[in-house]
Amino acid sequence: MLGSILLSPNGWQWWLDAKAVRGHEQDGIVSYSFEGQNWSIDDPHSLSRTGPRTVYVIAVDPGDGALVNTPTAILDWTLTTGPGVLGIGLVVIGFLRRSRTRHRQMSYDQDASDTYGHGIPSTVIHRTTPARHRDTESEGPAHRPNSDDAVPT
Repeated sequence: MLGSILLSPNGWQWWLDAKAVRGHEQDGIVSYSFEGQNWSIDDPHSLSRTGPRTVYVIAVDPGDGALVNTPTAILDWTLTTGPGVLGIGLVVIGFLRRSRTRHRQMSYDQDASDTYGHGIPSTVIHRTTPARHRDTESEGPAHRPNSDDAVPT
């Protein structure tokens, strides 16, 4: 939305050329002067109806001044910058979640390497292998029945 505002035919130029002029409001009509000429603007949505006001004027068309309307300005800024701020916030939250998940996974992997399921320590294998080898040699060759052996019935 910011891009569409700035790239519109008069959007960027308006921001560069607009001049703030002090005016005075009387009964919903704002009078102001620009380069020696007097101009006026009607403000039907005015709440105060009297007092000083700021009018934004472009030099090529001073009769088409713009008044600042606070609710409209808030809505404009919200619709223009709100999605960008929301997007940036979601990206930051995503990076934080990914970092936290990666840290949790690394912690789990480190804890799991010391527990069940990750193999037998080599010291246990070296201790038990010679003892097993001696036990199997002392028993002699294992007898396996084959088809030539008679089976009593």
